[in-house]
Amino acid sequence: MKGIAALVAIGVAVTITVLVLAIIRTHDDVSDDLARCIEQGDAAIVRGPDLLGPLRADLANGFAPRVLRRYRLGENGAVLLEGTGYRVLALDGRNGPSLEGEVALRIFRDPSEFAVVGVERDPMKGVLAGCASLQE
Repeated sequence: MKGIAALVAIGVAVTITVLVLAIIRTHDDVSDDLARCIEQGDAAIVRGPDLLGPLRADLANGFAPRVLRRYRLGENGAVLLEGTGYRVLALDGRNGPSLEGEVALRIFRDPSEFAVVGVERDPMKGVLAGCASLQE
């Protein structure tokens, strides 16, 4: 009887461990897969404000890029913004800033707060939208 109880306890522990690892892996895979897709397309991952020149110019001129689409990517949310000749895709992080309100300004101030930020200079190609759609 003790042997059966021990086997059941081990089985429960293994099941819980597998579930936790699957949840963590799924969460991390979204940002990794999204970043990989963006880099393989004709777009760039933003690691600092240097690639956000078009966004800076729009914000300086009082123009906020419009929200083109919102995505639900697993446990993450993402927003696709469209400005003058560019698009920006931001994937929220576990403790990152909100994707609501003045998200363009938050992206510009500190893109590192987001799990992934991508920028596309020729939005007609649809790289960012395509990459986000692949993760839905």
